[in-house]
Amino acid sequence: MWFVLLACLPPESEPPAPALGVDSEAAVQDTGDTGLGVASFTRVRDEVFDDKCVGCHFQGGASRYGDLALDGARLHERLLEDTSTWDTHYIVPFAPGESLVYLKMTEAQGAQGGQMPPYDSPTPFQVRLLDAWILAGAPDD
Repeated sequence: MWFVLLACLPPESEPPAPALGVDSEAAVQDTGDTGLGVASFTRVRDEVFDDKCVGCHFQGGASRYGDLALDGARLHERLLEDTSTWDTHYIVPFAPGESLVYLKMTEAQGAQGGQMPPYDSPTPFQVRLLDAWILAGAPDD
């Protein structure tokens, strides 16, 4: 009977590729390539933050929204160096799961104010782009 059970098991196979559309997390860290183009800071700013965040999180209006402005000078520096009112870094290079902006945009961070944006969720592409950029070390360009 054991022989029959073992014979029914599927052969060992390679683990599935990450959802980012690349062969491995290491490839993302090395190149920032999502399979949809390079995940650069400029693309994340233009295609994610400008589209989904800046309507509320802008210079001069940010104090109402957790003191985070996602526009203006030194944005890259502020994202990596500043911390939120919960003493959490907005972006932690190589660690989306520790990056408040990523957690808020993926609903994984409910205890600190809920999902952002509250009315217009990011597209799967925008989430993958942000994820790939963070996994690549969140480089400036």
